Amino acid sequence: MLKIKVIADNILNLTDARYFAAYGVDYLVFNQEEIPPQTIREIKDWVEGVSILLDVRTQLTPSLLDFILSLSPEGYVSDDVDLLNDLKRQLPEATFFMREKNGNLVDLANKEAMPYVKLGSSPESLKEIIESENISGIIVEGEPEEKVGFKNFDELDEIFELIAI
Repeated sequence: MLKIKVIADNILNLTDARYFAAYGVDYLVFNQEEIPPQTIREIKDWVEGVSILLDVRTQLTPSLLDFILSLSPEGYVSDDVDLLNDLKRQLPEATFFMREKNGNLVDLANKEAMPYVKLGSSPESLKEIIESENISGIIVEGEPEEKVGFKNFDELDEIFELIAI
């Protein structure tokens, strides 16, 4: 269990998804332009106990909408407020996060809430950030694998050791 909410952004592979799910992050974010739809579906089937967010950066085409409906993510992330509003009209029960220019995420259901703050892999003031009452949670990022199924998580392990209960 973690002391604060965590969003794992930019999930590109099953290795990242399983790693973050094992630590109990709240959300996994998949960018539908960076990873094929079938791969997102397969990864979603492999992980449990974590909510899936889809990072949508293009206008809603019929094929994208079909994919969204078949995936049934719990929510959406975008830096385009008009696109998020369009999604909200069509899928009002979902969770919506606005991506700010600095990479932070704001929950649109509660605009007065503090943002989820994007961390680097080893921020110098991690303890300060985590203990801050000015955030809703933190954002960590997935990265490409060194080779399929192999990846070094040492820096992320340090972060999770600090926020584990």
